[in-house]
Amino acid sequence: MRLLQLVQRRAGIARRKAQRLIEQGEVRLDGQTLTNPFLEVDPETVRELEVRGRRVPLEPREPAVYKLYKPAGMLSSLYDPKHPNTVGRLLQRRGLGGQGLAIAGRLDRDAEGLLLLTNDGELVNFLTHPRYEVEKVYHVVIPRLLPYRHVYEMFRKMQRGVRDGGEVLRIRRGRIVERSRNRTVLELVLTEGKKHEVKRLIKHFKLPLERLVRVGHGPVALGKLRPGELKRLTTPERRALEALKKRLGSPSSGAR
Repeated sequence: MRLLQLVQRRAGIARRKAQRLIEQGEVRLDGQTLTNPFLEVDPETVRELEVRGRRVPLEPREPAVYKLYKPAGMLSSLYDPKHPNTVGRLLQRRGLGGQGLAIAGRLDRDAEGLLLLTNDGELVNFLTHPRYEVEKVYHVVIPRLLPYRHVYEMFRKMQRGVRDGGEVLRIRRGRIVERSRNRTVLELVLTEGKKHEVKRLIKHFKLPLERLVRVGHGPVALGKLRPGELKRLTTPERRALEALKKRLGSPSSGAR
């Protein structure tokens, strides 16, 4: 097993984060600092693993996946000394601090909606890496009535790709969820997860953004969760995630 795989699986973090920590000298194996993420190690002979000075259990973690309705104003961070309102603080209050849970796809502080949390590093990588094209579904509230023709033309342009800041931003599909005299709610489905992607798309078309809510991530839906509510995934939701991993191809299924 490669060192980065060992760190990823035992610490419950994403592959890219595990690689970065190793390269930065933040990982010690049996008292020795190692900086080569691709070093082959034998998990059976490892006696001690430390990540950022903290000892990590060597026993494989029982897989756990939770979904959280992150309210607007909460920081998508496990720890931030400058901001008391974080996902990490919420986990501590629920007795889940120190369980190795990582956030699979963050949301901006002013955005709200579905966050998936898991101690499965491979699942974090699968849900967030652009190569797997896992769908993220957002509801965008525009505080004005938008003409149908304008909306559908905007969707077509977003599907072709909008250039912004040297990047191409693109949606997979879009639809109108609600349309009334003083507001329009749009649903945008994206797969790449570029920074502030939805906000940048809306800004490109010079539209005001009143509210941004993530309502789906892969096969998992926000459903009837209330802001601040945290629930472990149901068996059908877990099975749907596993089926999606198998269909799209994940590291554990042999994809490269």
